[in-house]
Amino acid sequence: MLHNSKNYKTHRGTGRDLKILVAYDLPTRASAFEEALNANPNFIVRTTSDAREIEPLFNKWHFDILFLDMHMAHLPGSIVLAHFSRAIKAKELAVIAMCNVDDFAMLERALVLGALDACAINIPPAEAMGRAHAAGRWLKIKSSQKISDSGDKADIDSITTMPFSMLG
Repeated sequence: MLHNSKNYKTHRGTGRDLKILVAYDLPTRASAFEEALNANPNFIVRTTSDAREIEPLFNKWHFDILFLDMHMAHLPGSIVLAHFSRAIKAKELAVIAMCNVDDFAMLERALVLGALDACAINIPPAEAMGRAHAAGRWLKIKSSQKISDSGDKADIDSITTMPFSMLG
């Protein structure tokens, strides 16, 4: 269920505002993240506890950063990451995957599927601020490199699509 759709706070600060979606199964934890992130006047934050709402929100609101609970009901985080692979590769979206700290396989899978960062699901909401800042800096750097990277894209794509037997 989408939270704060009627009364979410829009903060306008100096510079470019970052739109952040927190997708977390537990609405109370999502609200704690929202409260911590809203301390930054350059962040505009929404939350949802239903993974099925992530795509419609991206299409309508086009958020920049997604804090993604990898174990949400209805739609696993790995499916969400795979679905947004084009936006992730185009550096239009930074995903911070969250799961149980001892679930190394899921953390690794999230990174392989394109998450910029992976962390424990129970990180303090204040730590989310630092991770959001880092993701915002990454997006800014990568968006300024888009034009210069476009010439290298064909070379990178040809290497990453080669069978493993041809690489070694």
